[in-house]
Amino acid sequence: MFYGAWRALWALWKDGYLREEGWFRSFREQEAVDVAGRPIPWMNYCAVQFLRERLKPEFRVFEFGSGNSTLFFASRCDEVVSFESSSEWFRRMSKRIPPNVRLMLRETETFYCNEEENGSFDLVVIDAMDRNRLVVPAVKLCREGSGVIVWDDTERPEYAPAIAQLLNSGWKRLRFSGIGPIQNSRKETSFFYRPGNCLEI
Repeated sequence: MFYGAWRALWALWKDGYLREEGWFRSFREQEAVDVAGRPIPWMNYCAVQFLRERLKPEFRVFEFGSGNSTLFFASRCDEVVSFESSSEWFRRMSKRIPPNVRLMLRETETFYCNEEENGSFDLVVIDAMDRNRLVVPAVKLCREGSGVIVWDDTERPEYAPAIAQLLNSGWKRLRFSGIGPIQNSRKETSFFYRPGNCLEI
């Protein structure tokens, strides 16, 4: 039994799905990266692949919560505006961001105050601490009709009320579930969209 388990692990490490996606490298480096060491979002691999295929160079992305996803979006999109509430993480990320990223430090994650930018983002990513309270500002930031909300870790039961709020207001939901970088447990990422959305869902 022990030998069989090691054979299975060796097969995955040698040329299996986890190796192709970079899981072993992520686990070793404790960083969300692909097999070549490029930053990827800390989402499940199905959601990351979907984003790879659908992102467009002209997109503007807003993130509640910065990280390797910021670098991933910046390498594929025109502009990323990232909202960060941790001063320590803000300092770390400030050293890594490229010129097309606007990283902002805010002490609270409840909203983003810039009325001029409401309705100007193709994607709004919810991946911060107080996610239920970010639904209303996320909707405001989305481009009318075409904007998509990407919400990570939607398998968590505490997010159910805010998810219901989105669905009851006419948004549709596409779920991706599976393993992601570093972790060995199932994660879920949901895409909330309306007809005519920018990801062509």
